[in-house]
Amino acid sequence: MLRLIIATLLTTSLSLSSGFFPPDWPDVPLDPQGKGIEIAGVTVGLSAQECGRCHTKQYEGWKESMHARSSTNPLHKAVLKSQGEMFCSGCHLPLLEQLPTLTQHGEEGKPNPLYQASLVKEGVTCVVCHLRDGMIYGPGRGGPAPHPTKPSPLHQQADFCAACHQSPTSTTYEEWKESAYGQKGVVCQTCHMPDGEHTWPGGHHPEMVRQAATVSVQTDQEIYQPGEIVQVTVEIHNVGAGHNFPTGCVGKNGSYLLLTTTLMDNEKKILTQRREVMTAITKTPQCFPVPIIEDDTRIRPGEKRRYTYTWSIPEYPNGAIALQVELVYALFYPTPDLEPFLDREQFRPIVLFSEKKLILQR
Repeated sequence: MLRLIIATLLTTSLSLSSGFFPPDWPDVPLDPQGKGIEIAGVTVGLSAQECGRCHTKQYEGWKESMHARSSTNPLHKAVLKSQGEMFCSGCHLPLLEQLPTLTQHGEEGKPNPLYQASLVKEGVTCVVCHLRDGMIYGPGRGGPAPHPTKPSPLHQQADFCAACHQSPTSTTYEEWKESAYGQKGVVCQTCHMPDGEHTWPGGHHPEMVRQAATVSVQTDQEIYQPGEIVQVTVEIHNVGAGHNFPTGCVGKNGSYLLLTTTLMDNEKKILTQRREVMTAITKTPQCFPVPIIEDDTRIRPGEKRRYTYTWSIPEYPNGAIALQVELVYALFYPTPDLEPFLDREQFRPIVLFSEKKLILQR
């Protein structure tokens, strides 16, 4: 029933990719794709390894991607263990052939005769995006192929990505659509699939995250004296993300930025400190049936976010005083229900910016 409600309410993403994904996606998996495709009289199966025989570059890229790990990555597995299946399999295991059991007419747990266990570990595999009824769909940039192909304009549009990236846990597509990027037609594929690459760098990739924003720190003067007032302005500018920064999962386990601005003395004793969290808080912790965002402090595309603080320098400081500013990014917030199922070392926050300077010397 829960997944039926989700499918009914997610009209935005469903209508965008109509004709390629089922009308009641992600309540139901993709239609059966049979044994695969015929090439020179030989049946080529549904595994990405089969595609990789000819599409070597795309296959090698996919193997390193989060699409390939959608069903096996530690965070996804931890959520399933702590919260149950919920609506996750629609995007993390999209193929009917990836589901060991079926739910039909209210009866759960019926064995799936089309189940292929080897496909489970492939997550969002090649055929999820490219195969329908024996036909291979894609942007049409390649030459003649030994199998049936059909150019698909949808594969070059952000609407295609919306099928999963506008969901019960994510509003990424709508963020993009409302931005200058969306209005100018700078689509997801521009940044996440340059030159047709299949690695889809994003929130899991530190080098990609670091390109999203710049940080600057200004004080109203360079050096201060005891008892003076210091005014600090920190500006975070979303210069590289065509959606909110951060984006992705919203709610209690959502991704976040943490800005920490600190005055400390010579012995690293904190004199004063301010913290700002940039994330999206939802009314319902699990974000379903649809994410209803109650408080969104994420930085929108092109936005310059400024935080200004006014503090007093102590009259009798203990040696030098330093100003330290640090911005970190975290893919998720580790609530206690997830802690037992996660290796925190695998998900350490990424330091995007760190600066420390003396503002009082003794």
